[in-house]
Amino acid sequence: VSELNALYQEGQAVDAELFAEMRTNALLVSGLHYTKRGTRFWNRIRNYQKLTGDFKLRLTKNHVQKITKTIANNILNNAPGVVLKPKNDNELADKKAAELHNAVWDDLKVRQDFKAKNRQWVQDFVDLGECVCKVWWNPEKGKFLGYEQAIDPDTGDLQYDIDDATGDPIPVASEKPVFEGELELERIYGFNLLRAAHAKNFEDCEWFCYRKMASVKDLKALYPGEDEDSIRKRGYIQESQDDTYIVFDAVEGQYSSSKGQV
Repeated sequence: VSELNALYQEGQAVDAELFAEMRTNALLVSGLHYTKRGTRFWNRIRNYQKLTGDFKLRLTKNHVQKITKTIANNILNNAPGVVLKPKNDNELADKKAAELHNAVWDDLKVRQDFKAKNRQWVQDFVDLGECVCKVWWNPEKGKFLGYEQAIDPDTGDLQYDIDDATGDPIPVASEKPVFEGELELERIYGFNLLRAAHAKNFEDCEWFCYRKMASVKDLKALYPGEDEDSIRKRGYIQESQDDTYIVFDAVEGQYSSSKGQV
């Protein structure tokens, strides 16, 4: 754990200036770049009784969001999508393979709402200067299949009951659900992706670290067993002394407080 913490601190420090710039850009686009919008300076202007008509208040507007959306729309309009083509147009096998892959690609776009995700990535590229997507197989999503078979905590063997009518063994279900699984395209903000400090480019980077807030309860539920390994892993998942964090809300486009997460 100490080695992982050391790598985390190194990855955070090497790009600290870049991450600060990205966070500033996020605040600028969301209109929250003025940190003290209710200062005493503005209260003095509002409440001062001796201001004459010669004093004028100039209204300003943040045009950044409008500009970034225009740039993002131009990118999307000039790069609407991709189509898979056969390697050899004269080969029937290549044509069939291209048709099959296009069918898979079309199904993926519908299942993943790819049009909306693509707009998010382009908007991140324009707003923050970088867009990142984690493509992975999520075993906790998809169709519900049932419950995992229970394991005896003493022996580690699968548990069975005996059917009174037939005498056949029947698997004992645990409380852990089993799903079909589903491909997930997870949006990652650039300031939450850490890299090895000595890496010159992403291709040669030995490891990546993705910062993500998660509920302590949900994380502990990933290791429900009573074996030594599960107990040890649950012991690592503890709330820190600073149990309130300031996190960026992708839905609201602004920072908010978060409790009970690590």
